Amino acid sequence: MSRRRIWAGLGCGAASLILITVALVATRGALSLADVVLLYLIPVVVAAVVGGLWAALPATLATDLVVNFFFIPPYYTLIVGDVEHVIVLLSYVLIALVISLAVDVAARLRA
Repeated sequence: MSRRRIWAGLGCGAASLILITVALVATRGALSLADVVLLYLIPVVVAAVVGGLWAALPATLATDLVVNFFFIPPYYTLIVGDVEHVIVLLSYVLIALVISLAVDVAARLRA
């Protein structure tokens, strides 16, 4: 992947992260945490498709922090008050990384 593609992937991942966050914060409470976490896989996959693994890694960490900050009580902190939420966040990172790696490998094989 060229640096230009990596930067494009970072930009696309960031833009989709912002759009999803704005939409989900406005409807917080209407969706379960599982729904929210699944929707936050979109910016990671977008970043991986456009910019490869090196764009998907920061997208994974950013989305995990955003989920924690906006959707896990206590809100607007990075403190996690429940062990189940820690498991959700760690599982999210692991799944997002595996998906990013699979997308990156597929793109390399295709090229």
